[in-house]
Amino acid sequence: MLSFGENEYTNYLIVGKAANIVPSRIYPWYLLVNLYVEMGETEKARETARIVLTKEPKVQSTAVREMREKMKEIIQD
Repeated sequence: MLSFGENEYTNYLIVGKAANIVPSRIYPWYLLVNLYVEMGETEKARETARIVLTKEPKVQSTAVREMREKMKEIIQD
């Protein structure tokens, strides 16, 4: 069970909804992983980071490469 403060809960709802509305986009999933890390939910962060790594971006960019590298680091920690 996740435990949230009021702001964390609001952020979780917004980011989680964004990730589900446009599931092919990497950035909302990336934000969700970072939120899990901030909340100390490392297993949820790892699971979601694995999802991020399965996403195929429409355009390869420096931002996408940096997000993927961060996801790899989270999985390995």
